[in-house]
Amino acid sequence: MQAAIAFIQHRNKSPRCVCYTATMSKPALNDIRKLAVELALPFYLIDRDMDIQLSDTEHRKETDAEHAWSIALIACSIAPLIDEKLDVGKIAELAVVHDLVEVYSGDVSIWASKDALAQKEKREQESLKKLETKFGQFPWLIENIKEYEHKSSKEALFVNAVDKLVPFFFRMLVKPTPFERKKISLEDFKIGILRSREKVKSHPVISEYFEEMLEIFFSHPEYFYDDGR
Repeated sequence: MQAAIAFIQHRNKSPRCVCYTATMSKPALNDIRKLAVELALPFYLIDRDMDIQLSDTEHRKETDAEHAWSIALIACSIAPLIDEKLDVGKIAELAVVHDLVEVYSGDVSIWASKDALAQKEKREQESLKKLETKFGQFPWLIENIKEYEHKSSKEALFVNAVDKLVPFFFRMLVKPTPFERKKISLEDFKIGILRSREKVKSHPVISEYFEEMLEIFFSHPEYFYDDGR
């Protein structure tokens, strides 16, 4: 039995139309198992360089799966109130997959070494090729990952901007702050945040929120490691 799964997108002034043509057979049960065991499950197991506070005394690393869900929830909730031209359904799709390349490339913190940051894009490109090889029979998956990685739509740019903003809400809750524990001074923070600051400019409204958030951090030097400068 042939299933309609070839992925074709058509954009016009009407809501996004996604059409399918019958060019591949439907996935076998083992193909679906691969999605679950070799993609979804490893995504659960990637610990981000991001602490979340669970109680007054307990905190742990956020996983990539938790992060993707939080970005999807928040991006979809605020998008209609910020820009009515954004496709909220597409935002949800992109947010769900936006960090899947990290299944093979791993998570790289904005506080990572210069060498690690320099290799980040290359590692993610290699990971995308591997995902396409292993899961290419699922066009929706690969096309949405590519759209996000290439930032080829206004929705991808919006998700990318929200992705830079949301973690700061969680960082404010962790005590002691991640900056204190990692010995990141306020000056180090200002340098490290430059990359995110540029990326978030892809959406002007989210950029305004981001700058407002940074001012909160800048006004609280006690959040940061005191290196005696």
